[in-house]
Amino acid sequence: MEITKPSKIILGFKLLFLLCQVSPVFGSCRNLGFMAIIKNKALTNHTIRSIQPITDARLCRAKCFLESRCFGINFCVDQDNTATCELTDSDHIRSERDLVNKTGCTFYGTETSCSSNPCPSNATCEGDFLQDTQPYKCVCPAGYTGRMCEKDIDECVLGTHVCHVNATCSNTIGGHQCVCKNGFQGNDYTCDDIDECTSGVHGCSEHETCTNFPGGHNCTCKSGFYGDVKVCNILACEKSVLNMSCPNGKLLSIKWALYGRSSKDVCPHPFMAVPCGDESSSLIKVKELCEGKQSCSFTAGTGTFGNDPCKRHYKYTEVKYLCQAS
Repeated sequence: MEITKPSKIILGFKLLFLLCQVSPVFGSCRNLGFMAIIKNKALTNHTIRSIQPITDARLCRAKCFLESRCFGINFCVDQDNTATCELTDSDHIRSERDLVNKTGCTFYGTETSCSSNPCPSNATCEGDFLQDTQPYKCVCPAGYTGRMCEKDIDECVLGTHVCHVNATCSNTIGGHQCVCKNGFQGNDYTCDDIDECTSGVHGCSEHETCTNFPGGHNCTCKSGFYGDVKVCNILACEKSVLNMSCPNGKLLSIKWALYGRSSKDVCPHPFMAVPCGDESSSLIKVKELCEGKQSCSFTAGTGTFGNDPCKRHYKYTEVKYLCQAS
């Protein structure tokens, strides 16, 4: 491969060199010298810009001089005498394997501070700027910073991530991940509320009402029931009938029971004693009557439970139960 090193090309850029020093209109000017002319060759896989129409190679080289990523040009003339200028982001030194035979083309290569590949493989080298104290700079890909792009950018901490307000940001090397928060769904960049109530994934019992809110839901006992989520209490004052039933073939599972009184606020009466009643014996009796059945009814009184835990005082029966699949 014959490489010509012309001094005229270097001299031909003295005017641009002087203009860069005196006029800011030329932007970041470079000390760029085309040190090689390689005829019937072109550098492939590195074209960053193709220019047509163009008159001659000198104008093409001038375009490269003003493009910070340009380190060489392919100047090609086809059979119709139409010229094409291709600016390349590499040179014949770094990318010799990409220099191929191509009739009608001439590759003009530079030798710069980037020719020795000083930057890491994930960065772009830009070099020989007249006003910079460093001979070259490494332009980092997204997610990295530092002179040699050695520092990871934590987009989550800096707030430069693209996660949705209802997503959680997790930093990764060179980037970040977005994951929709619990109660939301989507592609992590757009997270919509999941309506657990309409989708049937709420977990509320048959005796609770499901109320959706952004990111979650509430289970509240229906009228006639009260208690904790998923296990609702049913209550009947003395001599009243307590009714329990389960829908869709599910069966009663008794969790707790009391015949007596634990509160003055329930079934109020002039004659009350708090506390009174035995939870263990009450649970045994209610299980005996109702456990594993689809429905069950009994009267809250001594006729059902056999003994009076607090004589001459007004009592009630309270039961906690679930409906479970058979």
